[in-house]
Amino acid sequence: MTWTLTLDGDGYETARERFAWDLPDDYNLAYDLVGKHDPDRPALHQAYPDDRRETYTFGDLDTLSDRLANGLAERGIERGDRVAVVLPQRPENVLTHLACWKLGAISLPLSVLFGTDALRYRLDDSGARVVVTDPDVTGTALDVAPDCDALEGVVEATHGGIEDLGGTEGITGAENATAPTEGATAFAECLAEEGFDAAETDADTPAVVLYTSGSTGPPKGVLHGHGVWVGHCPAFAMYFEHDLDGVYWTPADWAWIGALGDLVFPAWHYGQPVVGYPMAGFDPETAFSLLTEFNVTGAFVPPTAIRMLMGIDDPTERYDLALEAICSGGEPLTPEILDWAETELAGVVVNELYGQESRCRATMSRSSIPKPASNARAARSARSPSGVVTIRWSFANTGTNPKRPRPRRWATGI
Repeated sequence: MTWTLTLDGDGYETARERFAWDLPDDYNLAYDLVGKHDPDRPALHQAYPDDRRETYTFGDLDTLSDRLANGLAERGIERGDRVAVVLPQRPENVLTHLACWKLGAISLPLSVLFGTDALRYRLDDSGARVVVTDPDVTGTALDVAPDCDALEGVVEATHGGIEDLGGTEGITGAENATAPTEGATAFAECLAEEGFDAAETDADTPAVVLYTSGSTGPPKGVLHGHGVWVGHCPAFAMYFEHDLDGVYWTPADWAWIGALGDLVFPAWHYGQPVVGYPMAGFDPETAFSLLTEFNVTGAFVPPTAIRMLMGIDDPTERYDLALEAICSGGEPLTPEILDWAETELAGVVVNELYGQESRCRATMSRSSIPKPASNARAARSARSPSGVVTIRWSFANTGTNPKRPRPRRWATGI
């Protein structure tokens, strides 16, 4: 089951006519994201504020997630169970998702910024049986656990808690791990034997629950199947200009669909490495340093963070950047950002996207396909008198039912 989604054709109309989903009948997210690739190829460049650096290959992630799947299974986690992930940009975050998808369990990404009430509500509402936490969140998880009927365990990703993979360079040994908070189990203790026979799945098999923001009432959990992240890949290819060989990074929280769905998992679908860095608060100097150190070619950066980057004078003189394209979303992308990227970043393309927890991505501002727009400014010129960008509806799949596609926003400005 080795399959990769492609956008064929030099122009929009040709690409649209040739496009098809064609997900394999036995599609499994974990295999698609890590198992199908060269095991020696770098998948995750992990950096930390204390200057530690780790490199994980696709083979490392495959092996570690096998071990975690076995460990979770030994603790009673099985097909259909919910496992919450409350971790920053750390390897344990993505490993937990991968292990769940191998088990046929359902992962639940949650932000480390959630307070007591927000975390309690989502853990209880989702029926999570286990929550994997950062040490800064473990206390809150333990406090709310008595109020969450289904919750049976708290697993803490202690600092330095991933066991050595038989000498794999750069991976911290368990001997350096700190002790877990009382009442929690250390993540390293959940790493069992290697080798795991993944559950039988297809694109419809439940895989992840994403919660809405709660702006119109209590947050609502949206259940997606294994095909959900593939639904983001056409947009990924477009807002990163079809040239997908590179390195990818985002400062966004790995609990947000904008980070996982718009960058991390699509990059891995295409076999490209990502950079992880648990940034407590956005710092533009650190961001430029990471972009330079890891030769990042594509980044997802929210507009507010871009405006902070704009405060750095002469970035191309101070930093040796390999950056080619930025995608952005979540708030308005204003003209001064485009002007800054054109002049101060030597013409780096900035493309815009938007979407919801219950939908796939919509991409605005494709610069290499003449339609729908040549760049973000042209896309804005295509607005109707009411100020709304016109949208052509195309049948694209959310991943939950590939045989009965529903209309999804495919492109704007048409």
